[in-house]
Amino acid sequence: MNAFDDVLADDGTGLWRWSERTGALEWSAAMFALHGRNLSAGVPALASWLSELRALEAEHELHAILRDAEEGTATRTELLLLRADGAERHVASTVRVRSAVPGQREVV
Repeated sequence: MNAFDDVLADDGTGLWRWSERTGALEWSAAMFALHGRNLSAGVPALASWLSELRALEAEHELHAILRDAEEGTATRTELLLLRADGAERHVASTVRVRSAVPGQREVV
């Protein structure tokens, strides 16, 4: 169990974090369930994961948020998720940008 699961274990909310500094993408256990993936498969690469998402509002595409968002911003968007089993699922997402270390963004 990781820190995400400790925070959100009771409500099943999918949570992810991406570090600009390391390029690491982390998922809570609920993210695996949301995506229809087995935990043992591990977290996909960022580019692979982004290819599974389609923004329902063009101005809020997740890859653009990751690229352009400023520290301290929160962007809400709706996405069409293409699950591992081929099913489509509409999801609401709030993306927050912060800097744990000055000049190094982290997106949650």
